[in-house]
Amino acid sequence: MQSSIDIDTPNLGPVTVSQHVVKHFSRFCDGHTDEAIAMATEILKDPKIERLEVPATVAEMMADPNVLEFWLHKDSSTVFMVKPKEKFRLVEMAMKQSIGFKFDNA
Repeated sequence: MQSSIDIDTPNLGPVTVSQHVVKHFSRFCDGHTDEAIAMATEILKDPKIERLEVPATVAEMMADPNVLEFWLHKDSSTVFMVKPKEKFRLVEMAMKQSIGFKFDNA
């Protein structure tokens, strides 16, 4: 298994995808790592992925609200937890958005 997956994306810029994210996607393709990487890469490169603003009440509780970002891919209902680094973003976690409400930026 690759130690890191580095890709360039249109909206997030250069990213490194964690093994946790690969493991998340491998659940949807019978554990096949190559398919999981391809699935994650396709979603992260989709220009429809958008950054979610952290609600002000949550940001107030964080020591530094700029150390964590959330990115949403609506078509796949996937939310990514991302940590900005100096020259790239670390895509640390992926989860399905099945929490009972619909994201809407309108």
